[in-house]
Amino acid sequence: MHLQVISTVGGVRIIDTTKKQITLSYSQITNEYIAQHGKECLLVLALILRRYNIRHEVSFNFKYLYDKLNIKPNRKEQKNKIIECINKIFKTNFSFDVDINQIIDLPYEIQKEQYLIVADDEVDTILNYNKSINKYNLFNVYVVIKRHINYYSETSYVPIKTIMDITNIKSNNSVVKHIKTLEELNLIGCERGEYFATDEGIRKLNNTYTLKQNYKNIWHIL
Repeated sequence: MHLQVISTVGGVRIIDTTKKQITLSYSQITNEYIAQHGKECLLVLALILRRYNIRHEVSFNFKYLYDKLNIKPNRKEQKNKIIECINKIFKTNFSFDVDINQIIDLPYEIQKEQYLIVADDEVDTILNYNKSINKYNLFNVYVVIKRHINYYSETSYVPIKTIMDITNIKSNNSVVKHIKTLEELNLIGCERGEYFATDEGIRKLNNTYTLKQNYKNIWHIL
């Protein structure tokens, strides 16, 4: 851990300058979780967990989320989807006219299970992508690929059909587009599977994915 001490009026502020990262549970990177909480849930959760503290709470306001997700003040439907998503994730009951500047403290207990590490700069790379694409689905495709990376070989052979099933993206072409975008963003490498002949006809091998990030992505809470 690398700590930086900054003097402030009336005291000091201590900052951990270690590479910032959050963790998503394997149980959240599933078809059931995304279907229940909406396609927005994983990216929203990743942003909220940036505010996770040692007291096992997350503190945030909705303005923080709207700003990060580039949701304009007049986009009521988009804002309501985020509020609805929060209500489902944390079993809360925020109204759709909630004060966006209100500081909210919510419990977030870490369970004993496997987690996926996602760094802040990975999230920001997707958020800052300036071309037209659904960033919620883009993030979901990324974490599904990363979730299936083998710890030792650092490669993944997850089928596109599996990505579609988990993310609830109905179109094969949409998933392919998101994979190409992740390559463009230098988050993943992708070696396309070759076609081969079988007794049942022509088949295609799964793609081989590698991560561009230089750290292990899986850890256990013991």
